[in-house]
Amino acid sequence: MILSGADGSVGLKAISDGGGLVIAQDPEEAAYDGMPRNAIATGAVNLVLPVMQIPEALIRYAHHPYVTAGGPAIPSEDDEDQALADIIELLRTRTLRDFTHYRRATLLRRIRRRMAAAGIQRIADYIATLRQDTRELELLAKDFLIQVTSFFRDPAAFEGLAKTILPGLVGRAEDQPIRVWVPGCSTGEEAYSLAIMFIEEFAAQKRRQISDLCLRHQRGGPRLRARGRLSRIDQGRRLGGAAAAILYARGTRLPGFTPAARLIVFTVHDLLVDPPFSRLDLISCRNY
Repeated sequence: MILSGADGSVGLKAISDGGGLVIAQDPEEAAYDGMPRNAIATGAVNLVLPVMQIPEALIRYAHHPYVTAGGPAIPSEDDEDQALADIIELLRTRTLRDFTHYRRATLLRRIRRRMAAAGIQRIADYIATLRQDTRELELLAKDFLIQVTSFFRDPAAFEGLAKTILPGLVGRAEDQPIRVWVPGCSTGEEAYSLAIMFIEEFAAQKRRQISDLCLRHQRGGPRLRARGRLSRIDQGRRLGGAAAAILYARGTRLPGFTPAARLIVFTVHDLLVDPPFSRLDLISCRNY
């Protein structure tokens, strides 16, 4: 639970990624609404409720078959396949999002979690709710969009990139922009991590700073909360110009650093129907 006055953004992401239920206090009734609003902005909150309704929601969730592992929330395979097809079609026609090619097990797991959060045990009843409740349909679509991310996630992969790929790209850059595409980078940490590494490599080669590094994001813009997430960057990098570039982008002026925000463009791009970007030097698809 996220109540006013506590900083739990990092923890709630871990709970959500593990399939748990995340409830935030309604910011409208909170004495200090900053934390609930920040939590909701992460996209990992399943329910936003007044404090007096949270205990009932927790009890309902604790007794749901999704949690107790069994019961009518898990239909037969035939019913399950048809129900999943019906839900995907509802999402496609009403939210313009097509989840046809997503992993079946992932979609079913997230459907059951939403059913538990809504207190619905039969999947047929949940489909009926989706047909009538646009907000629940949007919440389900949001749950389908995986948001597992962090700065320099999988350090070994970034270390390999820094040693084998970046030096050559920066070394032959000349006056041409380096174009990097990051599809599906969630809340932006992947794109910022690559921007940091390019800034560091330009500094290591004593080249003039990048003027047009273009990283793109599948949907929307970044919602970074630096206090919790920068703690995951190693100390040397946090104290160096790279991390400072992120803070600079968030409003803390630190002379001498290229603002990371100037290097990144976030845009909506559907990989299933939109043409790919061209003249690219690097594509990072690690979140797929």
